[in-house]
Amino acid sequence: MYKESFLMAWASLIANKMRSILTMLGIIIGVAAVIALVSIGNGVKQDIQNSISSLGSNLLMVMPGAPRTPGVRPSAGSMKSLKVSDYEAIAKLDGVKAASPMTNGSYVVIYQNKNWTTSVSGVSYNYLDVNNWSMKSGRFLSEKNVQNRERVAVVGKTVVKNLFGDEDPVGAEIRVKNIPFRIIGVLNSKGSGAMGNDQDDMVIIPYTLSLIHI
Repeated sequence: MYKESFLMAWASLIANKMRSILTMLGIIIGVAAVIALVSIGNGVKQDIQNSISSLGSNLLMVMPGAPRTPGVRPSAGSMKSLKVSDYEAIAKLDGVKAASPMTNGSYVVIYQNKNWTTSVSGVSYNYLDVNNWSMKSGRFLSEKNVQNRERVAVVGKTVVKNLFGDEDPVGAEIRVKNIPFRIIGVLNSKGSGAMGNDQDDMVIIPYTLSLIHI
């Protein structure tokens, strides 16, 4: 019975070659289209997950607003309304695993006869946990570094590339606003952020020091 059915089907295919070819072509195109759409969807999903993961999927940022003044309105975050006591209070809240303050500015960083304008951020020792980051070499800021206001720094890949090239920066001294900082570590690369900014173009120092000098 199976043999007869196969022979009848084969005879029908041979007798109607064009219809058979078009039917097969339709099936092939349909399957290929489904596979392509699923692959594209998975790729977009993974890209979004990577962007969110680079920021920290459970990250909450608390930023000051902007003062209401006549004329051109200042950008968000320009108001100096947050204090260290606010950070300390947030860190003690139930459900908060880690917290870090952050001061930020753009400065020229100098190493020997080279200079590079980059983002200099003052943070606490648990900034890596807050931002889901890791180290490539050396170490991150310690609690002692922060408490003692030590002039140490951690740098990103872009800063290393533009100031040091192939040289190991750990142990080297850079200057920010003519203030010396000893590099103690290099961050693993994170690439571009959700807003297209280069997350590797940064220098990290203790926030206790940045509040005083930078």
